[in-house]
Amino acid sequence: MISKRPTTPLERKALERKGNDPLATHALSISPAHRSKTDPRSGLEKRENRKLSAVRSRSLPLLKVLVLILLMVDICLLCGIFMSPRGINGYRAQQAEVLRLAALTSSLAQENQRLADRVRYLKVDQSAQERLVKQELGWVHPDEIIVEFATPLSP
Repeated sequence: MISKRPTTPLERKALERKGNDPLATHALSISPAHRSKTDPRSGLEKRENRKLSAVRSRSLPLLKVLVLILLMVDICLLCGIFMSPRGINGYRAQQAEVLRLAALTSSLAQENQRLADRVRYLKVDQSAQERLVKQELGWVHPDEIIVEFATPLSP
């Protein structure tokens, strides 16, 4: 099988990573300080380094601007969290309202249970029904006599 020689720097780097190119592995074993100045790889590396530094120098101000924009957005969000009525103060108010409503629900559930017990008791006990009708509505049996006492007028 005939292998194709890499022609571009990217192809060379890919082969160096794989370890398939015998020249690349030999070039890796030689430190950069021992390479000759006429070695084409050292010139290629210099060109690549120059390209990378140019890209970095162009992207650095853009990166700074991006960081500043993100910092301003963070500050706005923090102000919204701490100063907005829907932020922390609103959350605390809602939590207090939830606790108040939970206590009210509990007391209403107890009252509901008490009334349900009373209804069950009235359904079973006939004398309790009569007593309730006499107290609440003022009814009497036909054979009963009502005695009312007049209250004395104060002089």
